[in-house]
Formats: sequence, structure tokens, C-alpha cells
Amino acid sequence: MSRDYQHEMDLFYSRIGKFISDRPELISELDQKLNFFAPLQMPDKDKRMLVLDWFVFDAKSKVLRSNPLDVFLKESDLDEETKQLYQNFRQGKFSLFEAKAIKTGKGMILINLLDNQEHQVFDVSASKTVQKGQCCLLRMLPFEDYFILTGVGYPFPSSSTPALRVIAKNMREFRRPVHLSPLQVCEIMFAAPKREQLPVRERFELICREHGLSADEVREFVDEMRQKALQKEGNDGLAAISFS
Repeated sequence: MSRDYQHEMDLFYSRIGKFISDRPELISELDQKLNFFAPLQMPDKDKRMLVLDWFVFDAKSKVLRSNPLDVFLKESDLDEETKQLYQNFRQGKFSLFEAKAIKTGKGMILINLLDNQEHQVFDVSASKTVQKGQCCLLRMLPFEDYFILTGVGYPFPSSSTPALRVIAKNMREFRRPVHLSPLQVCEIMFAAPKREQLPVRERFELICREHGLSADEVREFVDEMRQKALQKEGNDGLAAISFS
């Protein structure tokens, strides 16, 4: 590691932040995009940081007619080595990750649930709070010859992991992009309640989907359970659950 990644990222955010703040039209564009996150129950600061993260690394600005980071690099007088480092950031991913292994204060092995690829990342802060098996929305960037985590991450309760695996599987099947937009972040967060909060039937279907059963197979299984419940006295409750 020839560069201190934490120092370099502080410099990067300072530079890109000045680039955006010097252009009031970009601030207005960011404020408009914050409307995606209006319904979410999270601090306004976190909402703004999540939108800014997406705007800098992934989005195409209507004002600039290009990605803000790309325009910044074209206009900057940075040395070529630093420009190349920043340009590589465009190859990073903001995605839904599950922690497979953690070395506290040093790094993690993460599985990108949207493409099933495994990554080893160097990290100091997040590895102190995330637990093995926990899912998080994270920004992963290539930094020289390794990967780092940066920006604002959003960890989900461990009880949400089964639901998030199913959501990610559905997104993979529909070939959704691995770069999450604010709208897709909202879809994930609204669709990922704590497992124990789900109604009985939905919880049962979630478990079945997690283990690879198709919707038709789950429906057939539920219908079979309902018929057996109706044939036996004292199982009205089970039959009612099946009908719900």
C-alpha cells in the first residue's frame, strides 16, 4: 500500500465537494434527487450522503450532461497518477453486500448479493461494527491494487438477512444493475422488514424462496397443506393461515 487510503479519500472528497459546491446548479440538482429518499426513516444527513455518493460515482448529471467525477477529472490540474486513481473509482460498486468473514479493524470478505461475486476489502471503521452474516448497502472502490469501503454505509438488522437474500435473488433473476440507484435503494429498504414482523404465510414463503423453491412450487405446497388441514378436525387455524 503505497498511499494512505484514508488520507487520499479525505483529499478526494474535499476536492469533489468543492467542485460541486462551486456550482449552485449542481446543488439544486442534488436537492431534487433527494426526493427519492423523502419517505425513508433515516437522518437527513445520511440521505444526502447516500445521494451524493451515487451522484458522484454513478449518475449522469443533467446539468453537466455527464458524470460529475468524469467532468471534474477533465477540468482538474491533478497529476496523472492521482487522476488515474480517481478514474478507477468509476469501476467501483454501490451494492447490497453480505459479510462472509471479518477481521476487526482490518478488513472483510464480502459477497455482492447482486452478482454473487466475492471481494476482500481493506477497511478500518465498518469492520468494527458489521457482524458476520449481516447485510449492508456499501460503496466498494478499487484503490491501487486492493479494494476499500467508503462513504455512508447502511447496515440492516441480522434478522433481515433472509429477506435481503431473496430480494437480491429476485433482482439477479431480472438482471437488475449492480450499481444501485436511490430508487432501487428505496425498493430494498421498504421490502426488507425484520423477519419476525412478517405475517406467517409471508414468512413461510420467504423461507421457501430462500431455499430455491419457485413461486408455483410454494403455491402448490401451501394448497396441499390447506387441503390436509381441512380434512382434519381442530386445524381451522392452519387452514385460515393458508387462505390468508
